[in-house]
Amino acid sequence: MMNASLQKLALPCATADQASLLFKTQQQLRPKRHPALLRSLCAIGLVLALPALGLGQPADKPAAAAKTEAAVEAAEVAEVEAAAEAVANQVEALLKKPDKKNAGIPLPVPVSLGTPVIQKTTLFWGSGDSLTGKILSADPEAITWDSELFVDPLKIEISALSAVRFPDHQEASPLREPFRISMSNGDVLFGKMISATEESIQFHSNRHGEFSLHRNKIESIKRVDTPDLIYLGPRGLEGWEKPQNSDEQNAWRALSNGHLTTSSPDRGIYHQIDFPEKAEIELIIESSKLPHFIFALGQNRTSCVRVESWAEVLVVLSRFQFQEVSTLESKTTRVHLNLFLDQANNRLSIYSNSGDKLTEIVDKRGFFQPTGIQLWNREGDLTLNYLRVDRWNGELPKPLKIGQSRVQTTDGKVIYGTLPNFSSGTDVIKIRGESEEHEIKISNLSNIIVNDGSTAELKLSATNVAWKEGGFLSGEIKSIHEDRIEIQTPYADGTIASTLSGIQRISFPNNAEPPQNSDQLFFEGGSLHGELVIDGETEDPIRWTPVGGLNASALSAKGEARFVRSKKGQELSINTDQYPDVLYLLNGDVIPCSLKSVMEEKLLLSVPFSEVKEIPMSHVKAVELTSAGSVKHANFTNQGWKRVTGRPNLTDTSLTFRTSGAFGNPSIMTGDLVKFKVNWGSQQYSQLIVQLFGKNLNIDPEATSVAIHVNGDKIWVEEHEAIAQNARMLGRGFNPGDSKKSETVTSPEGTAEVTLAVREGQIHVVINGTQLKSIKLKNRRLKSRSLIFQANITSVTRNLSYGKNPLTRGIVVENFEVRNHDGASAKQFILEETRDRTLLIPRFRRDNPSTHVLLAPNGDVLRGKLLNITEQQVRFESQLEDFGFDRERVAAVIWLHPPKQGEDEKPDTKIAEVHPEIQLRFGRGFSLSMDPQKVVDNQLIGTAQSLGECSIPAGSIQEVNLGDATSVSEIVSYSRWIPKFAAEPDWELPESDGSGPAHQLVGTTAEDFELAGLDGKTFKLSDHNEKVIVLDFWASWCGPCVAALPDYIESTSGFDPEKVIFVAVNLQESPQVVRKFLDEKGLSPQVAMDESGAIGNRFRVSGIPHTVVLSPGKTIEQVHIGYRQNAGQNLRQTIEKILDGTWERAAPTSTKEDEKKDEDTADGK
Repeated sequence: MMNASLQKLALPCATADQASLLFKTQQQLRPKRHPALLRSLCAIGLVLALPALGLGQPADKPAAAAKTEAAVEAAEVAEVEAAAEAVANQVEALLKKPDKKNAGIPLPVPVSLGTPVIQKTTLFWGSGDSLTGKILSADPEAITWDSELFVDPLKIEISALSAVRFPDHQEASPLREPFRISMSNGDVLFGKMISATEESIQFHSNRHGEFSLHRNKIESIKRVDTPDLIYLGPRGLEGWEKPQNSDEQNAWRALSNGHLTTSSPDRGIYHQIDFPEKAEIELIIESSKLPHFIFALGQNRTSCVRVESWAEVLVVLSRFQFQEVSTLESKTTRVHLNLFLDQANNRLSIYSNSGDKLTEIVDKRGFFQPTGIQLWNREGDLTLNYLRVDRWNGELPKPLKIGQSRVQTTDGKVIYGTLPNFSSGTDVIKIRGESEEHEIKISNLSNIIVNDGSTAELKLSATNVAWKEGGFLSGEIKSIHEDRIEIQTPYADGTIASTLSGIQRISFPNNAEPPQNSDQLFFEGGSLHGELVIDGETEDPIRWTPVGGLNASALSAKGEARFVRSKKGQELSINTDQYPDVLYLLNGDVIPCSLKSVMEEKLLLSVPFSEVKEIPMSHVKAVELTSAGSVKHANFTNQGWKRVTGRPNLTDTSLTFRTSGAFGNPSIMTGDLVKFKVNWGSQQYSQLIVQLFGKNLNIDPEATSVAIHVNGDKIWVEEHEAIAQNARMLGRGFNPGDSKKSETVTSPEGTAEVTLAVREGQIHVVINGTQLKSIKLKNRRLKSRSLIFQANITSVTRNLSYGKNPLTRGIVVENFEVRNHDGASAKQFILEETRDRTLLIPRFRRDNPSTHVLLAPNGDVLRGKLLNITEQQVRFESQLEDFGFDRERVAAVIWLHPPKQGEDEKPDTKIAEVHPEIQLRFGRGFSLSMDPQKVVDNQLIGTAQSLGECSIPAGSIQEVNLGDATSVSEIVSYSRWIPKFAAEPDWELPESDGSGPAHQLVGTTAEDFELAGLDGKTFKLSDHNEKVIVLDFWASWCGPCVAALPDYIESTSGFDPEKVIFVAVNLQESPQVVRKFLDEKGLSPQVAMDESGAIGNRFRVSGIPHTVVLSPGKTIEQVHIGYRQNAGQNLRQTIEKILDGTWERAAPTSTKEDEKKDEDTADGK
């Protein structure tokens, strides 16, 4: 026997690698003088972990092993034992009373496993799709499923399905049956034994009624109606939790038969169990290889009593002492143990399933209180097949004769023999044992082993049904009807029936991938693969057939859904000469049209889908007109393509770079979508740089450049900065700078489809369908339309082709295309801040806000009111001036629908509140909302709210949306162009005391800005960088401003205009109002118009008048809010001191008390 003090030092192995090292060292030391002592010391070699507890210093393992061996050879055994005792006491003290420094052994508290909870009965496909609903019926071939999403029930082939899962919150039926019946294929049933014949045993249960099972398929019949039963399972994840000391996400999952499994290393699960003083635990675990596990009786797996696998050795531990249980053969995949816990005597005895005693451990210091069961997988995979906990009567088992049928009674007696035949109503049976016949009451039977050693693996390919409390049947579903299921099993006479109540899961043998090129249906809570059906065979022309579906059904009106076709149907044929314009409706529709005129609150037009000739203006959000922006370019046939550098080879269909070079077109970017295919050689690192919207064919710092990198079969994207000013430097004129590399896409063939899409002021780069990067557009107005392809080809040492791509060196661009996502592309180049500024309604415009925005092809915007549109001209009023623009100079007209006073962002229109029932989407971004009614000659016919009766080619429909379609087409439909009223500020404030947010700017450098001047010129701050600049933020309706303005003008007029400039920055008033005010007052200062209030916000203007004084270099020297007499004189003195160098800047205040003063000032206190 091993010395107890030495056993205490056997720390638990943290990893399987440490355990392996432990036993390898053991084998090396066994031949030495004191084998028992050496084996103990080898085990406590894991004392290397003690520094974590505040004991000793870390050492490397080989040195530690050497020191251990040397210590044994040099010291007496008694001295080693004494040292072991001292260390063990220290460790135990730390575990019982950890201090702050050594609080490294927390007691774990269980937390819930992170598995999804099934709230409704759900049908699962083999591809992973799912749909809530209920089973109406089933046969061996198909299930009929009723879902709220569909009008008609769906009939689906079982071969396409994987499972039906029932709600997790439903109560499990209590176990009221006396016996648990284990079948040789792994199935489990519960029932009362009522009779037996030579061929079969008959049972009865509340769930199944009467059923008969073949004797030769039954493994065991065990009593479960005993009051001693505490736990029987596992029954899936019910009751199992993630230990708190496991930071990783839960990786345990339930198999269809309720077993628990994981293939993730170092993952644990915990089940709370109220252990009695004496308990019997039966455990069966499996692995595909040698099991590596920890089975612990308590919350702290490092100190409580536990069974662990250390390499091929099973050990039992308590605190820091251990005993070897057994050595597993290398081919062992199944561990079956019986544990007998005696807490009063701190003893755990371990027996094999054959009744042989393997070992026992006694901890004189006492076991840590067993509060539950933890099971940890150390490496590989692990499955918990069976776990049973009973109260134990204290009698230990006796060795059994494995392979023989036997009967065990409730008093522990074992009789070897076969269960005899008996008829229904029999209370006592006679069993012939090895030497005599025994009469036993059926009520005294505890365990019947019918066929020992015949266990077979469960065939998971079969359909199976699992109940919440642990029952499990496999076979073929013969029928489901009126909440009752019948299953044909390989071990029963006839079918076994059951109600659906209490069922947790029905599983089918399917894990198939969804069929390629299948359509998809997206809805709240999931998606389905299948086929979108548009035909005239039923009253509902638009229906859905899921994968494996035997019928199609229309969707109900409940919720929102979207159908997406995987295959491109027939191209929607639109004659762009006949329908060159694009109409956007408030409901999200995008419709090609020919706009004739706009007048008297209606649009006169023609559309290809309908005979309608006019549409109410109240239905319209925008209209895009024919312009250069609607031109589409394909391939390289445009005459504008020119060589920039190098010797690229250009044909009508491709652009080839064998060496570095560049090719471009100064006017090709007439759309918002660029597509091309790029091929590259396998043995090279190269980059293809695409410069967009630069000036002619020069390198332009204001252009936006996308760099596509290729290396072998890898491709990724970066943003590049143009640094050269001459086209001849193009080959080395790009620098990645600090740009971040996108994720990498793999292309084994050395080819990729590239899309550059302009949206909301950004270029979105998509490679082979994956968006890799979004790059902000630099050029706000985009007056240039150039595009340059530049290739940088590195040297190649080997010329090897790969895949189907014969190219070994260079880059080839083909399938080039420039077009618009929908209509004109100008709106996509508008930056978000530009759009928001355009949509802000100034305070002075509240009673008469702008109703329209004109969008030019270059991205310029003009706010005002649309007067009319004719076939030649667009008449527009802006700032009380009437303009007439040629139609070709206007890309789009946007209706603003200003909000009503007091409302936030609700358009003043009726159609916006009525969402279409169904929206159809086609290629090129077009869409139409309608109520579909029938299909005639492959034409879908229905009624649209704005267009009346419509007819659409059914094969051209790419998407069908039910519900709010405006959210689907949010970007392309101008739905974000919603005007807002500027906030109503509390402008008139008393004079400030020099504190507050605006004063924090003192000492900082002002950002440059530009504002339109009242005189038609532009005021730019940096143009006056060498002067003292006085900015006075004001408005004509502000009393203190009216008093301050003439005073400030007079105070600054005496200075040299080359040294001092005074600028009156008007806030959010129209030029007409300002001119009229100045004329009436006889004033003529330089006025800059801050119509949006953006510059005022930059200078933290919270009240007016607000005066800012800047010294040369744009440094803010003084901020003054409000006005009082002699303020002009104080301003003049400040300027004089700045000019003569005697100015001393006041330090800004930032205390909470100062902030409170500023708040009081703003509140008028």
